[in-house]
Amino acid sequence: MALFTFFIVLCKIKMVKSMNKTKALLTKDNIIKIIVYILGLFMASIVYNFIFVPNNIVVGGASGLAVVIKKITGVSTTVLIDIMNVLLIALSFIFLGKKGTYKQMIGCICFPLMITITSQISLRFSIDNEILKFLIGALIYGGALGLIYRAGFSTGGFDIIAQILSNIIKKPITIISPIINTFVLLTGFIVFSPEQIIYSLIIIFISNKVINAVLFSISNNKMVYIMSNNNEITNYIIDKFHLGVTEFKINKELIKRKKKALLVIVHNTKYDVFKKSVLSLDPEATIITKRCYEVTGGSRFKILPF
Repeated sequence: MALFTFFIVLCKIKMVKSMNKTKALLTKDNIIKIIVYILGLFMASIVYNFIFVPNNIVVGGASGLAVVIKKITGVSTTVLIDIMNVLLIALSFIFLGKKGTYKQMIGCICFPLMITITSQISLRFSIDNEILKFLIGALIYGGALGLIYRAGFSTGGFDIIAQILSNIIKKPITIISPIINTFVLLTGFIVFSPEQIIYSLIIIFISNKVINAVLFSISNNKMVYIMSNNNEITNYIIDKFHLGVTEFKINKELIKRKKKALLVIVHNTKYDVFKKSVLSLDPEATIITKRCYEVTGGSRFKILPF
């Protein structure tokens, strides 16, 4: 009886722990990330099935290699991607172990599944201009991948090979991935025309730019360093522009003179007026400006209230 009671208590403890883990996973932030991930997968697979595959566009990775093999063998890209991902997961278990494989399995399962689902949709792009069609495809595909990466996921595929090679040769993935994608692109030269490869290169270039824009956002602000001994500048910036100012001391060894340095985040639309105002107060002020992609907290100019 005591053993039975102990078993019931143990089961209840495990159920409570499992429920707590589920609640921890189903937070608002995680739900939003999952929705963004699914949206990104849907967009990417639509462009792949209805623009890239029919026009023999090789964008690298397993999906790009599938386009090449389809041209040679006639086997469906969805079948080829499924086969490659099964093999890649097996390789991952061998070289990366269970822990490393679980991280990759979500992309290896979800992306091919979404490609299979969207391939059944009856959709026709009525854009006759090929360049415009490829441009739209590159923008949507890049935006989709950017959403996937920003949500903290991946599309699996040859990222596994990049991870394996990175562990073996001790080189970063950022160096290995482009080499793998270049190899996939070179295979396209075997079966496709130079024109199609050029289109592929243009699409890869544009989509990578869009991915970076989604991941790191567009630079809406400028990070401005002001070096001056004019004490009026700080109060002027706060009162007129309503911006936060970080003040610190610097020592200019070459001229043996101490100067005060200010760090201010200025919105692009206000930068020219801001710069002229500072120079009007101190024509000898040194102003150094850099792009700023993200600002969290603090006081800054906003176009929108969010």
